Amino acid sequence: MQNPRLAVKQWLRRVTGSIAFFPTIIALAFIVLALLLIWVEYQPWLMDIKESMDVVMVESEEDGRLVLGTLVASTISLMVFSFSMVMVVLNQASANLSPRLLPGLITAKDNQVVMGVYLGTICFCLMLILNIHPDADERRIPGFGILVGLCFGLACLALFAYFIHSISQAIQVDHILDRLLQQTLSKLRKSLGAEKFIEPDTSGWSTLNAPCAGYLKWIQEDELLRLCCEYDVQLQMTDRIGYFYVANAPYVRVNKELDQTIAEKVHQCFLFYPQERLGDHYSFGFKQISEVAVKSLSPGINDPATAIKAIDMLVMLFIEKCSSEEICILNDKKGAARIFLQPTSFDDLLRQNITPIREYAKRDPIVMRHLLNGMCKVRQMLRNEDCTLTLVRHAIAVRDSCDEALTNALDRASINEEIETFNQRHHEQALALLKCYTEPKS
Repeated sequence: MQNPRLAVKQWLRRVTGSIAFFPTIIALAFIVLALLLIWVEYQPWLMDIKESMDVVMVESEEDGRLVLGTLVASTISLMVFSFSMVMVVLNQASANLSPRLLPGLITAKDNQVVMGVYLGTICFCLMLILNIHPDADERRIPGFGILVGLCFGLACLALFAYFIHSISQAIQVDHILDRLLQQTLSKLRKSLGAEKFIEPDTSGWSTLNAPCAGYLKWIQEDELLRLCCEYDVQLQMTDRIGYFYVANAPYVRVNKELDQTIAEKVHQCFLFYPQERLGDHYSFGFKQISEVAVKSLSPGINDPATAIKAIDMLVMLFIEKCSSEEICILNDKKGAARIFLQPTSFDDLLRQNITPIREYAKRDPIVMRHLLNGMCKVRQMLRNEDCTLTLVRHAIAVRDSCDEALTNALDRASINEEIETFNQRHHEQALALLKCYTEPKS
């Protein structure tokens, strides 16, 4: 049987990530406010206040319906126009940048708040219209509620102006890349620590198979650690968080056999999701920035400046990644290692993100030189010998791609200069690996 507390947590994570979550909550809040105002509208103390504010109070049933009906129609028009613009922006972002950026643009909190206020204002005004009776005298007109609805209408106009400004910024590639960088850096820093990962000896360990297919989005660490302590077990992930798992394929190794009940409890601590989301794992941020660079290098877009900016951001992320070890061991309260997570290797990140840029840009000497320059900057910050050798191997791949694709003597000389700079700044091993670059072809 599923743990109710875990079920609620997983449901909340799914719901709060939904596009409609915040607009629905805000609209419900407006409905509650409308009901509250209807209830207090004719209280003696509020009637006295309304008499002192008669200049701004609606005093007839016809005027009240006219004002509220105008607010509803106008707000619906604003909402339709605003979110028609959103669809245009999403279409442009998908065509010019990457379809993988769409979830981040759709779920932007400021856009959801604007939509929620629009919906809430419409619901608020409709609730007040229902409270206006044809045979009511002027003392039974919800004048105060109509005044509040008018204020909400003015707020919608202000939000519309803000929305136009926000959406015009959201489509700018610099803004998108900066947002990706900050979100990825934040996620990356949370995953880094000082403890070095030690691979446990898993010979003889049993395995648990994935209950469903999808990306491993999240682990309920506290509950999983509690289970490990209660049943005295150790777990190791076969692949990293954010990796796509196939249904019924091994995804967890366990140091002893678990019965079906305990295994089911362990499965409940893992949340699988069919989409890649930036908030799930920092590697998705690397991938999205790399995809923006690759898309900008396509013949239809032809924007190498965007690719260069994306390379600069990847350089910052690679330097941050190598600044410390990734947290991959979760200990219980007594300090005993219970859960071993798989780290994302530096080689995997380079292979997944640098290789596509290298292949798409190999005929562009400016981008390739910038790519080599970025790798040189990363090398300057590395203190790990294994990471250094990995970086050098990928630098050699960049050199080989240039050697294959560039035939112009001036372009080849420019690449040679960057390679010479790389060699001069680094140790003899890197020099021995890179100095074999061929002379410009005749």
